[in-house]
Amino acid sequence: MIFFGGFGFNDDYRLFSDILEAYNFLDSSDYRIYGFSFGAQKAIDYALDSKNRINDIILLSPAFFNNKNDTFRESQLLHFKKNKNIYMKYFLQNIGFDKSMNEFLKEPSFDDLESLLYYHFNKESLRKLQDKGILIITFLGELDRIIDSSIALDFFKEFGIVYFLKNTNHLLRKVK
Repeated sequence: MIFFGGFGFNDDYRLFSDILEAYNFLDSSDYRIYGFSFGAQKAIDYALDSKNRINDIILLSPAFFNNKNDTFRESQLLHFKKNKNIYMKYFLQNIGFDKSMNEFLKEPSFDDLESLLYYHFNKESLRKLQDKGILIITFLGELDRIIDSSIALDFFKEFGIVYFLKNTNHLLRKVK
């Protein structure tokens, strides 16, 4: 299994095993690439550069900020730089994090945040993946408080299968 984790996370693939199993996408094959949030960006870049066989790529709540302006990005970076702990507290609240997930946390970096905020999903890259025969499967949470999942849905539906999960957050968990 090749899995690219989210911003400030480590070994977070285990957070998604239930949902991936429910949709029959839990697979330890090296032919399937997974990426959560920031990791979805890395998964796409990996697939674009890879000379190895890849059947499909699973994007879990991709960190899609194509619709955000530089003022938004700079504000996020400023808040992170000013007080990383407070920034992460609110970030974790917004993704639907709970204390049972503490084991998956790692120290976030400014460079990672900057990279994820300025990453641009582009249609040409996704078409290249399709041309390589790679199926793109995207999972989005309807009540995601990190990205605008409706805009992401409109973007990704052109390139493969999109599961738009009702009443779920960025971690693709039901909102109570």
